[in-house]
Amino acid sequence: MGITLFVNYKEKLDELLKQADTAMYEAKKSGRNTLRFFDPLMQAELEARAKWKSDCEAVRKQEFRLYYQMQVNQAGHIVGAEVLLRWIHPERGLISPLQFIPLAED
Repeated sequence: MGITLFVNYKEKLDELLKQADTAMYEAKKSGRNTLRFFDPLMQAELEARAKWKSDCEAVRKQEFRLYYQMQVNQAGHIVGAEVLLRWIHPERGLISPLQFIPLAED
C-alpha cells in the first residue's frame, strides 16, 4: 500500500495520486503485505532514474569506453586483463559504474 500525507494541500489531486502511486511501487519492491509513506526523496530518485534512462542512449552515442587493467602474478608476469567499462558523459563527465550498471541491469 502506498500512502501520502497532506495538510492544506494546494496542488492538484493528480499530484496526490502520483505520490501515493510512487509510494505503492516502493512498497511492492519491498515485498508483499507492506506499506510505504511517500517521501519527496522517492520522487527525486524516480526523476533521476528517468533522466539516467534517457541518457542511456550512450551506447548509440559511443560514450562508453573500455579500459584494460592488467592482472599480474606474484612473479610480475601479466597473466590476464580485467576489462572495465566507463561512461564518459558529455555534460557530467565520468559516471560511476555504481550509477549506470543497475540501470543497465533493469
